[in-house]
Amino acid sequence: MFESALLTNLLLGGILVLLALALRQLGRVAARLERIGRGEAPPSALPDAAEKVEEPAEEAGGGMFERFLEANPGLRDESKADQSAAYRRWRKAQGLNWQSR
Repeated sequence: MFESALLTNLLLGGILVLLALALRQLGRVAARLERIGRGEAPPSALPDAAEKVEEPAEEAGGGMFERFLEANPGLRDESKADQSAAYRRWRKAQGLNWQSR
C-alpha cells in the first residue's frame, strides 16, 4: 500500500513540475509575441554595424553581367555556359561571391 502511494505522489509531482515548465515556456513565448507586436526586437535580433555590408546595386539592363561582357567583348560570341563559367570566375576574383564559413 505504501509503495503505491509513493509512486502516485512521485508521478503527481513529476506531472506538476512538467506543467510548471510548460507554463513558464508559454509565458516566454507570449512575452516575445507581445514585443514583436509592439515592434520591439530583442537585443540579439538587432544586427551589428559591422555586419552591415553594402551590396553593389544591380542596374536595369543587365547590371554586373553586362559590365563583365563589356570588359570581355570576345565572350559575347561564346555559349551561355562558357559566359556563365567565366562570369563566376570573374566574380570570385573580384570578391563578389558569398563565402560559406
